[in-house]
Amino acid sequence: SFGKHPQKFFLGGTPNWINYRYNGGIRVNRIEEIYFSSFEMPLRGAGYYAAEGNRFFIANIEYRFPFIRYLATGFPLPMVLGNIGGAAFIDMGMAWDRGESLALYADNPDAETMTLFSKAPNGLFRTQDLLASIGLGARINLGMFLLRLDFAWPTNFYSTSKDVQILWSLGADF
Repeated sequence: SFGKHPQKFFLGGTPNWINYRYNGGIRVNRIEEIYFSSFEMPLRGAGYYAAEGNRFFIANIEYRFPFIRYLATGFPLPMVLGNIGGAAFIDMGMAWDRGESLALYADNPDAETMTLFSKAPNGLFRTQDLLASIGLGARINLGMFLLRLDFAWPTNFYSTSKDVQILWSLGADF
């Protein structure tokens, strides 16, 4: 976003969360930033406001597959569900402000430069300022809406968090 008062973008979360969580409070300098801001999603594994700036990018790679063709239960709640889908995904995103320098890779990143990747202890790479998560999910069509259950683990591609985020949401897939 350009101009005298650029639009503010907030990254993190997924639309229609039932059990949402925030990463800190709303970080705005002017009241106009609230009215003209937008949430950019999905970035599963990161809470709302995980990153903010007037420049951003988000990448989602998702593979959907048939998981359970037919499921019938009896006692205590008899029901029949069919065509339950599965999903495996990687989400990545980053936000920064105009004027901040951006680097793809740095051996020794500093605080003034937004760096996507840095050198990991094993000699390869890990994410520095880039938010990333990996996960698995299920999609259940309930007629009027789609119930999505996702398990997301934040990662920096060198190590993955052991703390899983379980995301329930209602609505259509993107």
